Amino acid sequence: MVKKITKPEKENAEFDFRTITGFKEACESENIDSDQLPGVDNIPEEFRKPIIAVYKLMVATKAVNKDFKVDYTNRNQSKHFPVARVLPSGSGFDFADSCSCYVNSYTAVGSRLLSEDDEKAMHLFKNFEEEYKDWFL
Repeated sequence: MVKKITKPEKENAEFDFRTITGFKEACESENIDSDQLPGVDNIPEEFRKPIIAVYKLMVATKAVNKDFKVDYTNRNQSKHFPVARVLPSGSGFDFADSCSCYVNSYTAVGSRLLSEDDEKAMHLFKNFEEEYKDWFL
């Protein structure tokens, strides 16, 4: 008789991107050491914070979107990114919209920061707002 080996219940559960609410969770999901950030000592001080921020956003985007692979040759594949507006008070910005573009030869964000739907793009913006501020402002 052959005994069927089953995975534990937790491993069978479908991935819920909403569990990724910070850089630490994103790193755990992607098996990345959250204490290991890109080395920026050899670049000007003014560029260090944005570089680390975009690295964190790339890890978070990959974790939230799991198996989604951007395919620019596939015009039927939706590709979404958050759109923010700067607040008049100068205190930062807030989420304004999510955009999905099908225009040829146009890009507003690198492929590593695209999501497969509006919900994931909004989730990333709301949970990684400080990283977006560090990158953009």
